[in-house]
Amino acid sequence: MNFAVEQGRVILTFDRDYSVLIFRDGHRPPGVIYLRLQDFHPVFPGELVHELIQTGEFEFEGQFSVVSDKNIRQRKIP
Repeated sequence: MNFAVEQGRVILTFDRDYSVLIFRDGHRPPGVIYLRLQDFHPVFPGELVHELIQTGEFEFEGQFSVVSDKNIRQRKIP
């Protein structure tokens, strides 16, 4: 978390605990992309994130983004 804040980087993770660190404990990273995927090929997460960035439909900075097999939800980081 500290590295992401210091470097101004969005965190890409499979760990749901980041929501607790942000919304309960007050940490403020530039953004988080939390992947909630089931049964996937190892290269799929990278391809998916690349595709999401390329479409330009989503802004990941300043957002806690939950990307699942069915949808994408975003919540502004306070």
